[in-house]
Amino acid sequence: MPLKIIRTLSTHTSSFKFTQNMSSSTQHQSSIVSHPTHHVEYWSSSSTYNTLVVVPSLSFDCDLLRAIKAVSHYEERLLYNLILLKNPNCRIIYLSSLPVDEDIVNYYWDLIQTELHEKIAFDEVRPRLTMLNCSDARPDIPLIKKILDRPKLVNRIKGMLTDAEHSCLSVYVATEKEEQLAKLLRIDFLAGNVKSHHYYGTKHGSKELFSQCAIPTPPYTPLVFSEERLIEEICKLMRSHKEAKKLVIKMNEGFSGEGNALLCLDPLREHIQDLEQIIGPCLENMHFIGNGMTWAEYRRKIQTLGVIAELFVENNGSNPSCQALIDSNGDVVIMSTHDQVMDDQIYLGCCFPADVSYRTKLIEYTKRIGEGLAKEGVQSHFGVDFLVGEPQADSNEVNIQAMEINLRQCGTTHTFVTMKLLTNAVCDPKTGDCVSIDDGHQKCYIASDNLCFDAFEGLLPQDVRDYEHFPETLHFSRSTKTGVVFHLLGAASQFGKIGIVAIANSENEARELYDKAIPHFLEYATLEKRQSTQNSENLCAQGKNDLSEV
Repeated sequence: MPLKIIRTLSTHTSSFKFTQNMSSSTQHQSSIVSHPTHHVEYWSSSSTYNTLVVVPSLSFDCDLLRAIKAVSHYEERLLYNLILLKNPNCRIIYLSSLPVDEDIVNYYWDLIQTELHEKIAFDEVRPRLTMLNCSDARPDIPLIKKILDRPKLVNRIKGMLTDAEHSCLSVYVATEKEEQLAKLLRIDFLAGNVKSHHYYGTKHGSKELFSQCAIPTPPYTPLVFSEERLIEEICKLMRSHKEAKKLVIKMNEGFSGEGNALLCLDPLREHIQDLEQIIGPCLENMHFIGNGMTWAEYRRKIQTLGVIAELFVENNGSNPSCQALIDSNGDVVIMSTHDQVMDDQIYLGCCFPADVSYRTKLIEYTKRIGEGLAKEGVQSHFGVDFLVGEPQADSNEVNIQAMEINLRQCGTTHTFVTMKLLTNAVCDPKTGDCVSIDDGHQKCYIASDNLCFDAFEGLLPQDVRDYEHFPETLHFSRSTKTGVVFHLLGAASQFGKIGIVAIANSENEARELYDKAIPHFLEYATLEKRQSTQNSENLCAQGKNDLSEV
């Protein structure tokens, strides 16, 4: 892909109808237990929610978050929910640490303009959207804690919920703090059993569930919390798998590849009997995936977060994933499959859908994993990361290994739902194909959160909005249901970083659109700079001509 990438980088129709005029006699059973008719896929036609409280809190380890460029703008990832405002019965309360630029909000209105827009101005839609913020830029405190530390803000939100019976809390990742907020607001929380939710979203919890569900996964060690125990378990793993060339050490609560480290075993293989004495210095010299991570910092994290080690599997370049959700009935709904673009185990972007040669196997495994999670009381979005290894001897089947479960909205969730809502696509849970009910065309896309160019620095959200009017623009068209959609608009000006989704009617067309869109948007972004340079050159040339005449 022609892009400069930094090392940071988821049977229902999308044309839903929010229920209105619901019977007031229906009794709200519990503030956090979903009704039988309520679904985690709150944007679907079967949803009975009409008010969404969106809290995009990145409730992860703050030290690992710092490695992600422009992470302060990742609260914008859940802004795809604003597309739901095209339904006249939808209300959204969106919270953030700092104010979201109004031009970013307007960008999503630009996306959903339809014939309705000619009759209803945005000024009439805007009252159904409430943007609240904590006026708190501290990067080491997650948004959810900032909200809970402001009881007046919580009460203000509660006062806005005129129909708590049909309101829900949508979050990026579910923790006990998000659950606490749902209880305070007395609205449904789309997570279910939070303790199970947290456990099976860790590296070790994922591995345990894979084993329970008979899903292939690389051999791994128990969870340990000290350097000494890590050395002990690595030695056991090496001696039982003498052919191994590398190990991956994984922070138990890492994400997006941050918190991983690679340990090369070549220097150790000749000393298999004396590993305990020589492996320590090798740990200090591991290749740490996290930006700026050192062994001293990593060792400290082992004591608080814990780590596992697993065999490194040589793959064929394919890192697919499958996204699904578990609804309040415990049913597993397959949402999407993707081929992920990785750089040194860091997620950069994705292609939808995944390769057809292993797509059905991804769906089969993910369905089985989801059923295992449902038995533990989990109700949530989730994604499973896989790896396609080298073919196994005497087998014609694709060698797919499950790597980890992401019990949260994944890096692919916002891109997929954006495409689904904008194109009115219906996805076949058996094949993974998506077709627009408006034009009957298959929908595919290529997406990235990590387009990083110096030329993007200084671009304001208004500038990104104006790209739609640039000559030969490739921006998303409501008539063709194809084109590019941007996200993370707020990260461009300071960090030169932006996200993109290139939506088309086939995989080849999506690739072609993606490859054209990046240089075309670069041309737009640098227009004034190039004009200024040309003017300067013209002035210099004119000055030389004047001198020659003299």
